[in-house]
Amino acid sequence: NLHLHSFITGCIMSKRMGGNLASLMDKRSKLEKNTAQPKSSNANKNKNPFLSKPIQPAQTLQMFLIQARRSALNYEPTKPPFTNPFCEIEARIGVLKINDRRVTSSGPKRINNALVQAFDCTSLPQKPSMESGVSRSNYVHWTQAGLSEASPLSAALGVMVKPNMPNKEVVAMIKRDLVEKELVETVFAGYPGDRRVAFPCIVPLNGRLPESNVVGAMEYKEKLVQMEWTIPAAKYDFRVALASEKTVDKSVKSVPDGWSIQRVKRRRSYSRRDGNIAWQIDVTEITSTPRDSPHKKTVLFEIEMELRAENMLKLLNAESTEKASALAKAYAQQLWWVLSQINPVEDTVDVEEYLQPHPNKKAVQLALATCGALKRFMEHPPAPGSKAQPAYIDAPL
Repeated sequence: NLHLHSFITGCIMSKRMGGNLASLMDKRSKLEKNTAQPKSSNANKNKNPFLSKPIQPAQTLQMFLIQARRSALNYEPTKPPFTNPFCEIEARIGVLKINDRRVTSSGPKRINNALVQAFDCTSLPQKPSMESGVSRSNYVHWTQAGLSEASPLSAALGVMVKPNMPNKEVVAMIKRDLVEKELVETVFAGYPGDRRVAFPCIVPLNGRLPESNVVGAMEYKEKLVQMEWTIPAAKYDFRVALASEKTVDKSVKSVPDGWSIQRVKRRRSYSRRDGNIAWQIDVTEITSTPRDSPHKKTVLFEIEMELRAENMLKLLNAESTEKASALAKAYAQQLWWVLSQINPVEDTVDVEEYLQPHPNKKAVQLALATCGALKRFMEHPPAPGSKAQPAYIDAPL
């Protein structure tokens, strides 16, 4: 809400990432917890099933990360400490849909006069589908600046710009604090078992590799835990998942037959140089071409947040449940902060939330009849100079 926005604006005047932003995330989490709907509410009375489970975002993310750690440790037969992460936690934004429509109308939702920012849609009888990606305009507005100017991307990674700060200093600070990496990858997908082959370069549809020494890898992902939210007050919804990536063949020297779609991914990854935020942000432009319809290219823009490998290892190797819980809390607050910058929420409550039937039916009929008369007059206005007859209010629309 507006008070929360003012509170945050007043707190983020520090140039460097550190205790100030960590404190801000903790205070923001507490403030949102106080304004969120408690579990004992009558939220289940809402007619839309996708709004039946209001949640407190940072707290729910913390519980998910603890569950993900437990699932990862049960999945891996060896015991910690681990030196290489064998799974990944990745979050993305998109639109949750049911019957080709978003699961809820857009705009902030209130339950018992408390603003609720997110609703858990994970374990409902109706399973929504996630349409990944964002619009090109949002992609450009939120991420295209990269390291060249202040943007939601730099704010998400804790680069705090003071008012009236010269642009030259802003750019220098962004380049000092953030790291940008670029990646171009061609993926051939559609093999049995949801396998895919990825090459670290652009490979044309004919499968001819640009150089003889280019080597790809055949791999697949196994999803272990997943959670989905709808965030009605934001443009996009949210999914976070734990998955294990398995490499079937790490030395693929030609494109195997059997693929159905080619994807060329142009990705930029951003993270903090000092590692004070555990997440990196990946922004990717994906051009997809079906094998049997090469003229039907589509372009998708994705924004993802991935827990960095070193932080994943810290979570897996935590010596105690208390330490794991503390790490999960910090990572959860950071992820919700990143998400709130990249996918900001609106403050204006949807007018539909307050519409109620009018108690006076006769007054409603008269109002409808008046509107009907005005509509007929506008659709069939009298000719100039004619003796127009009065519009009779005799019936509703």
